Amino acid sequence: MLTWRALRDEVGDVLVEVGARRGRLVLLIVGIALSVGVLVAALSASDMAARQIDADVAAAATNSFSVSLRESSEGQSGTPFPEDTDERATKVPLVVAAGRRVDLPSADVDVRRLPGEPDLDARPGKVTVTAVTSGYLRAAGISTDSPTAFLLDSSRPYPVAFVGPGAARSPGLPGHGPYVDLRIWIGDRAFSVVGQLRGASSVGLDTSVVVPLTLADSLAPVTPIDTRLLVRTDVGAGGPVARVIRLAIRPEAPESLVVSSVTDFSRLRVGVSDQLAKLSAGVGALLLVLGMLLIANAMVVSVISRTGEIGLRRSLGASRSSVARIFLIEGALAGSLGGLTGAALGVAAGLVVAVSNGWSFRFPLALALLGPALGTGVAVVASAYPAWRAASIQPADALRSD
Repeated sequence: MLTWRALRDEVGDVLVEVGARRGRLVLLIVGIALSVGVLVAALSASDMAARQIDADVAAAATNSFSVSLRESSEGQSGTPFPEDTDERATKVPLVVAAGRRVDLPSADVDVRRLPGEPDLDARPGKVTVTAVTSGYLRAAGISTDSPTAFLLDSSRPYPVAFVGPGAARSPGLPGHGPYVDLRIWIGDRAFSVVGQLRGASSVGLDTSVVVPLTLADSLAPVTPIDTRLLVRTDVGAGGPVARVIRLAIRPEAPESLVVSSVTDFSRLRVGVSDQLAKLSAGVGALLLVLGMLLIANAMVVSVISRTGEIGLRRSLGASRSSVARIFLIEGALAGSLGGLTGAALGVAAGLVVAVSNGWSFRFPLALALLGPALGTGVAVVASAYPAWRAASIQPADALRSD
């Protein structure tokens, strides 16, 4: 029967042994600390990233929505948006910006220089054409590198175009302005490039050529059902505004409009959090397996190097269980110290990740306590086989070994 006194003596033996072989203990602690530290840091970064994405998507879901025309039984709508739709929408309290957008069918896009300038040999790559109002750019959070977005709303439709970053990098267009000597031809109509869009990838305009909405009909056959109105409100006001926006835009027939749900992003938020959790769990499982192999290897080496000592202990009356406990205690000691060190490294790494990405630092207490507990548990499990091997050594065989 194990007594407190016997356990104290075994712990003392372990301390004497690790004191005589500090180098091996330090290396073992470092290995465990790195494994546990990377795991804790990955879980911490995953938790912070999931919360940050959740907050960003929640903000987008509560302050941004779209309005479209209701389809008829034939899948079309014969009544377009009113010409002053953007103004009607922005007059609603708590609306920050609103604007319309139409994605045009595939068109033949070409880039040419003015007469007298060298011709361009290349044609643009895969480029789409989108017609918008300037209010759409504001609602989508898109800026331009020149203060000319107002040209999209002129009562006299100027043939001007903005290019997304991806479109600007395509063959036939320089990566940056000025574009004073260039014309983009869409079909048989020329457009002056007046600027480049910034932040266009968030709404799928990265590879688009953006032209005034009033010119959409002259470029391609479009129907009213193709038009979408994007509305951006103050944070948290999406729900209340969505309930009244149809009446503000078309008071005579609000039922002809359809408002996108402000909770459409809920599945996306859950999906992102689940994917990050699975990724962290996979990385953590791999690190735990590597850590266990490291500990088991080190303890097996320790058993082999101490075979003579084990034989002497057994000859003097030490039981199999007492011999096994020595190695289990040694593994638990290294695991607890390595887990504690790894938890500290994980906290520091999580803080660095938060600061470098501009996130709010948050480190759950349970995650901080996970390091020492995980290090100790993994070390004890990994030491089980070496301890069993040590307990199985016969005294006579051990004493005869070199």
